[in-house]
Amino acid sequence: MSRLGHRPLVLATAGLVLAAGCGPAGPQRYPVSGSVTLDGRPVPGCTLLFAPDVARGNSGPAAFAVGRDGRYETYPGHGIVGGPHLVTLTAFDTPVSESGEPVPFSEIVPAHQIEVDLPLGPARHDFEIPASRRLPPAERPRQPAGIIGD
Repeated sequence: MSRLGHRPLVLATAGLVLAAGCGPAGPQRYPVSGSVTLDGRPVPGCTLLFAPDVARGNSGPAAFAVGRDGRYETYPGHGIVGGPHLVTLTAFDTPVSESGEPVPFSEIVPAHQIEVDLPLGPARHDFEIPASRRLPPAERPRQPAGIIGD
């Protein structure tokens, strides 16, 4: 070993670690918003999970949105990465509580996946759920009071 010992290796490793930490904290993320309707009518409440579609060559963090009265938007700073996504959408008979108070709810449309292509930038994407996806009232499991999306 040279007179410098492990110092060059330690300095080089530290430099690489610091350089890696100087970039953005992940891929660029963009807001997405839109409407969710069931048979042409706004759904009272919904959740949407936007996951990059790995099978179609996309990667990155997922995004989540909670909808109320037929409208949704991703949380600021936690949007989509753009490109092909699989969206898991669930619709509820009760709006999401604005106050954060627990509310009882039932699924009117069970979770199902939809393939979408989203731009590399802020986006608007509307979802129309066909009436055939609606659960009959007798088949809707009633959930105890809780905050939708928990």
